[in-house]
Amino acid sequence: MKIRILGCGTSTGVPVIGCKCSACSSTHPGNKRTRSSIALELPEKTILIDTSTDLRIQALASKLTRVNAVLYTHYHADHVHGIDDLRS
Repeated sequence: MKIRILGCGTSTGVPVIGCKCSACSSTHPGNKRTRSSIALELPEKTILIDTSTDLRIQALASKLTRVNAVLYTHYHADHVHGIDDLRS
């Protein structure tokens, strides 16, 4: 099994619009984080934990092509609003 962290940012993502803190103003790529989501890659299936609003970007960046199941940790917008991207 492979555990792939697709996103580990806050509910607003990082950088936060309008924020001037050192993390948000940094040009370091490690300070650009999408919202939380994880892919559990098993030999014959992929289970997605949460569908963040950044799911499309995350799936393209990680070459995620198929999702067999989704597990939601809780019903907040930043964890569920990417579900529409699973239609494709």
